[in-house]
Amino acid sequence: MNKHLELLKEKYNLKQYDKDAVFGVINGFEVVISLSNISINDCFVKIYSNFRDTQVNVARFIDSHKKDYKFRLCEFSKYALTFDHMAFAQKGWVEKAEKIILEITDYLKTLNAKDYTYCPACGEKIDIPTEVKANGLPITLCSKCAASIQAAQAKKEEEYQAAPGNYAKGLLGSIGGALIGGFVWIALAVMLGFMSAFIAILISYLAAMGYDKMKGKQNKVKVIINFVVSLVVIVLSTYL
Repeated sequence: MNKHLELLKEKYNLKQYDKDAVFGVINGFEVVISLSNISINDCFVKIYSNFRDTQVNVARFIDSHKKDYKFRLCEFSKYALTFDHMAFAQKGWVEKAEKIILEITDYLKTLNAKDYTYCPACGEKIDIPTEVKANGLPITLCSKCAASIQAAQAKKEEEYQAAPGNYAKGLLGSIGGALIGGFVWIALAVMLGFMSAFIAILISYLAAMGYDKMKGKQNKVKVIINFVVSLVVIVLSTYL
């Protein structure tokens, strides 16, 4: 785990649920903090609460602090505020995440917002704290909402398993995305004499994006296809 995230985990007695992601209670509200070394899309903070009655005020509070927070992402769902922010290094990102969490949760307290003892989905007092995963992220709900989400996810998984593979479409999308990155690599090498491992990462990223755009099936085959396509394009681009 990232050492700076590890320190935050120990400070607030958080739980680890992924290689570089933790969750638990900070300042009375359940949060998820994810800091990835690989993808910027996996760097985010979630603050759980039922925002039905507080979203407008919290949005205004955030807007008044936008110069300080410098959010790359800030969005509300029914039961979470999700944000990501700019920082020069991982240490700065973690420190700023802590600062923003504390300031926003302090403001939530002034609004008498629903804290971790209330179900963020329905807003009622939690009877039996039930930890589930919603969209792959941990969240603590009341027993009724937990059962509802688990049933919906089971149905979605059943539909997914019954759906066609679409590997051919995913392969075409992966090739298309990787080739775009390959052209960038060749252009930089020819015009500037510049080659960088970051372009290889870009090729892999674009391959995965192309696969998803073409609605390839999301399973282990996706990883294999994108790996092989990216490797071939990287080798060919370097040779050319």
